[in-house]
Amino acid sequence: MGKKDKNPSKASHSTTRESFLKASVSAATKPLADQADKHALYQRAVQLPAKEVITLNSIYTALRPGLPAARVLREDFCGTALLCKEWIKRNVEREAIGVDLDESVVKYANEVTRSDATVAERVTVYHGDVMKVEGVPKADIIVVLNYGAFYFHTRPLLLQYFKKSLTSLNPDGVLICDMFGGTTRTSATPSSLHKRILDKDTTYTFTSTAFSMTSGTLKCALNFYFSDGSKLEGAFKYHFRVWSMLELKEAMLEAGFKDVGLWVGRKLKQEKEETDGEEDEDEEEEDDADDGIMEYRKHEWKDPLPAFDDFNAYVQSNGIHIQVPSCFNPTGVSYTSFCIRFKTLF
Repeated sequence: MGKKDKNPSKASHSTTRESFLKASVSAATKPLADQADKHALYQRAVQLPAKEVITLNSIYTALRPGLPAARVLREDFCGTALLCKEWIKRNVEREAIGVDLDESVVKYANEVTRSDATVAERVTVYHGDVMKVEGVPKADIIVVLNYGAFYFHTRPLLLQYFKKSLTSLNPDGVLICDMFGGTTRTSATPSSLHKRILDKDTTYTFTSTAFSMTSGTLKCALNFYFSDGSKLEGAFKYHFRVWSMLELKEAMLEAGFKDVGLWVGRKLKQEKEETDGEEDEDEEEEDDADDGIMEYRKHEWKDPLPAFDDFNAYVQSNGIHIQVPSCFNPTGVSYTSFCIRFKTLF
């Protein structure tokens, strides 16, 4: 009969330790691309939530001087809902709503971005089509960033989305979407539009295929390259219809918004200038890394705007959504657009 082991847990402990060491060695030898969290990389590469919240709040307050500040923000095509999280962080009374069709990214938003109980209490993320999702509370601001309006490739779809947005806003709410343009972005040849070193191991690039003059579309990709030679090419891919400023304005007005504004971005010097006076609640110190500071200024439609090689802009529309009594609407057809245009005559 064999000798009895005085410490029966010793063998299992040794096995566990060996398994841990093997896992550690495996992780160390695993390519950086395989270890990367692509959603976290996306946030670092293209999102500056603190600056975006400041800009959005500035536009809203400029349009509604002396009126209550925006409380509820809805972000369509919200992705990881990082902007929603930043929005509520700046004011305890704020709430945020995100909507996205990609089930995997909604799962990430719920498990990672909303992992904190305080965030989860005031940020709600809906999985669904922004055109069809139901049961979403109305918002003071609806934002469509990272060129979400460019997902709509036909004017009827774009118009339908703007109409849907109008009915999803609180009275005198504001819809804000960003856009890009310029000769560099709509080049006839494929190009690398942006390149940024995120850290010593990671470089990000934003590339595009040739712009199609016949369809007005452009295919883009976000790529990540790592110091060990591994890469995530096409980590995120997009097929955009590049709408012009004027096309967006006309569609918004036709959808029933009473006013459309244009805010054009330009790069400032890297150094931040000192400002006098008290800071706004959204103007606290930021730690977002960026390759330049972007300032957005309102541009009047009547004033000429020269062509740029590359630009970003916000197109903002605001209007009062009027609930039409059912007795005035026996056919079931929406008269919202008509009522808003009628009101502007007085």
